[in-house]
Amino acid sequence: LLSLFTLLITAVAAQGVLELTKKNFDEVVLQADKHTLVEFYASWCSHCKRMLPQYEELAELFHSKTDNVQVVKIDGDKYGKYAKRYSIEGYPTIKLFKNGGLKPEDIIEFEGSRDMESMRSFVLAHTKVSLEPVKLEPVKPEPAPVVRLFDANFEAKVLKSSRPSLIAITASWCGHCKNLHPEFEEVARVYAHDDITIGVVQTTDEEETSWIRSTYDIKSYPTILFFDGVDPQPTPYLSGRSLPTFVEYINARAHLYRYLDGELLPHAGVITKVHDKLQEIYAGDDVHAELAELASEIENDDWMAKWDTSSYYVKLINKALNGQEEFYTREQTRLGKILEKSGASLVQDKKDTFQKRINVLKSF
Repeated sequence: LLSLFTLLITAVAAQGVLELTKKNFDEVVLQADKHTLVEFYASWCSHCKRMLPQYEELAELFHSKTDNVQVVKIDGDKYGKYAKRYSIEGYPTIKLFKNGGLKPEDIIEFEGSRDMESMRSFVLAHTKVSLEPVKLEPVKPEPAPVVRLFDANFEAKVLKSSRPSLIAITASWCGHCKNLHPEFEEVARVYAHDDITIGVVQTTDEEETSWIRSTYDIKSYPTILFFDGVDPQPTPYLSGRSLPTFVEYINARAHLYRYLDGELLPHAGVITKVHDKLQEIYAGDDVHAELAELASEIENDDWMAKWDTSSYYVKLINKALNGQEEFYTREQTRLGKILEKSGASLVQDKKDTFQKRINVLKSF
């Protein structure tokens, strides 16, 4: 379990390229039920450094399109056992291990030019993996995830949770409550992929709700309360009960970024503090030193670390520090094409990730 956890952390940090060691090479490559492209490199190798942006781009392509191919690398100079085992005579050397590479004929060396397209074509030719989006039949959306709350689960799901919550306390005989329920279902649909609870306490159901009614002095229905995930005392929601009003309120209070259709706003994922600092740095004289300082600040700031784009900011800053600014335009174009072509075949969480990255790229 520890090795798997370490591996997952490494994969996230490298944005798709897994950095292997002697502790996990056999597990990740030889015991895999997928194809693995392995780069044997050395830290002193200039060719390896020049190839790295192309290799990272290749890793992200396969990571976004298929679960059947993983892209990894290992320091063959440091872990000479593996360089010797696979007859590595120079760096970088790239080998494809088909389904674990258990047979000699299933380990194929790449001999083409070291650009993303050539490596991509090599993998596809030898694995028959398809990167084309799967055509999906239209399906009826799943019911919106409105959470049913009552005395027995309110503390765990709301009071002890770090998630913000918007809670409606209703009664079955209340006409305004009946009108509210479909609106709340739409609100839950909009934020289905965000870290927020949209819940309803139906006080006339069989489950006990007297503690909730007493604690929050409920005297009329519907009563809507907002919990910010920090302060156990809620804020009464006093605005309108339409979807646009709810979305405007939640975006502002819960720091979320959704349109009414659930798509992301243009500034989703952008850490304003970092964005403003970048503009200040690029307008100054000591760009390199200040970028390095900003990357360190992002990595060590607990508040910024909570943002799901913080590691991506660090990656992009490191691109600038290594003189690879051309990556920004190329990456923004690539992600835009994925979003444009994938349509319904790309799950919402992945779409959100790519859109946030595009938004962040615009800061550079």
